[in-house]
Amino acid sequence: MSGGVVIRLVEHAGLEINEDGSVSGPTGLIERAFVRSYDPEGHDGLGDLLITADRSKAHVYDDMSEAFAAYNAQPSCRPLRGDGQPNRPLAAFTVSFERADSDG
Repeated sequence: MSGGVVIRLVEHAGLEINEDGSVSGPTGLIERAFVRSYDPEGHDGLGDLLITADRSKAHVYDDMSEAFAAYNAQPSCRPLRGDGQPNRPLAAFTVSFERADSDG
């Protein structure tokens, strides 16, 4: 995949999208929203995520490699979860990586 890439969140049970694009819980289902901004260091390593339903407002990664690195990012302030496994906050979502210029 060449060109710009966006990350589409396919689903994550137990969370809802707020009017400002932030994510909170514990109810609702995120489906087919795009990552607008993401900081794995936010909220003390739990991740700070803003999403949008509008593809044109999604963060555009340069290529698939950059998008995949963001998806797998481990915050340095909390690299491991309580169970000792790698902490990758965005990996809690089922995602698809799509061309930024797609109608999809």
